[in-house]
Amino acid sequence: MKKTIDINYKLKITSGSTQNNLMLWLSKPINVSGQVMESFQVNPEPKNSYRYRDNVVLFFDETLTKTKPFVLETRWRVHLSKQEALPKKTSFGDSGIQDYETYTKSEQYLEVTNEITSLTETVVEGTKNNIEKILKIFNYVVVNFTYEYPVQKRGVKNLNLKAPRGDCAEYSSLFVAMCRSIGIMARNVTGFVIFDKEKSIVEHGWSQVYTNEAGWVDVDTQYAALENSIETGIKKYFLNRIEYRLITCIGFNILLEPNVPDNYSIEDCTNKLSLEMKKSVVQTLQPIAFAVLSKVSFNDSISVQ
Repeated sequence: MKKTIDINYKLKITSGSTQNNLMLWLSKPINVSGQVMESFQVNPEPKNSYRYRDNVVLFFDETLTKTKPFVLETRWRVHLSKQEALPKKTSFGDSGIQDYETYTKSEQYLEVTNEITSLTETVVEGTKNNIEKILKIFNYVVVNFTYEYPVQKRGVKNLNLKAPRGDCAEYSSLFVAMCRSIGIMARNVTGFVIFDKEKSIVEHGWSQVYTNEAGWVDVDTQYAALENSIETGIKKYFLNRIEYRLITCIGFNILLEPNVPDNYSIEDCTNKLSLEMKKSVVQTLQPIAFAVLSKVSFNDSISVQ
């Protein structure tokens, strides 16, 4: 089932000092499986834009004062689809697929450690094919992970694998790292889940695995963990998309162009958005990241029309 949805995203950043400067990066949603962008409007216009991996990033460079805040307004019109039934003989991307190395490697926040590899091999022991292995990993994360927010220190290498805890991004990261440890293409995506009947929208992060027949398909261990039974969680959130979802950012470790100068601060951004950010890279864009010369106040909102 396809549906056209209008989404408004607004933010306001107010300076605490007489003179301030703001650098801000905004992820622009693109066409991906189950998602076709009809229009994207943004005010003010960005200074420039660039592509990084599968993302389009808009960059803003603005001067702020106490009486001149930065106000950003965007409007997205998008055609969204729920997950169609997968072919009965679904196979998963192997080493001959483009970007196989990108989506099976160890990287920051998705560290494929020796402990992760050993754990995964134990979890999938006795399975015959990749879909069974993915299901075993899915079940393991759903059953053993506990939701906790805020996250003290992000990254799979920082999880206590005997009793992992974290938010949706950490659920997703453990699943992705475990898949990658045995050569299954997997990635994190960040965006919004839209509850059509309630006309509500919530920020979320989940996982995807690559199938040769259908491309990237959704896996959501954190939402599955909210269900009353693992069977219901599998039916709704294993290789399936039962809600309308908008992806704004694909993958982790998004390059920041230009880099953040040494005299700029990222503390307000990391505290407000609860994500990891450095001078040259941000964990993900949800859908923004920013840096300032001096302290600011920040608020944003998103709504479905």
